[in-house]
Amino acid sequence: MDSFSFYKSLYDRELSRRYDLDNSVNIPVTLLTALVTGNYFITKDSVLNLCLNNFYTWLILITYTLILISFYFLSKAYNNLLDGFDYQNLSYPSELRKFEKSFETDNECEEYNKSATQLSKVNFENKLIDQINLITDDNKKINDRRGEFLFKARIYIILSFFITSLQLVYITFN
Repeated sequence: MDSFSFYKSLYDRELSRRYDLDNSVNIPVTLLTALVTGNYFITKDSVLNLCLNNFYTWLILITYTLILISFYFLSKAYNNLLDGFDYQNLSYPSELRKFEKSFETDNECEEYNKSATQLSKVNFENKLIDQINLITDDNKKINDRRGEFLFKARIYIILSFFITSLQLVYITFN
């Protein structure tokens, strides 16, 4: 595999990860919806004791707090709350072509390439690889951060399901 193909495959992988992360938010959103709906039906007939000495009241408050935290992390994973993600992309093809042609007409590059060894020659492919690497690095950092937020959201969803099941056990035996 040549150098360009290798770095292009890394770039394509990060683009693919971006779309996979966009799609992986759907199931946690469905689970959160089920949690909110289930907790609503569990607690709609309950009278919350505002003095907070009741174990059941604490379970309800903990559950809704965990749901809110998981919603926060899901929002961060999907759209970085309201900021969005600043994914980098390659330039427009016409700009890339102009950049490539500039190497053909640049006398300094031509003179340098005549005296340089094969490894140190300046050419369009090397510059493009450098650009792809910079873009891939930025996109990888964003994708890693999004994956981390999604992981945290899933943890809080699982905890919410656990506390909701404790609520059901408490209601069943009381």
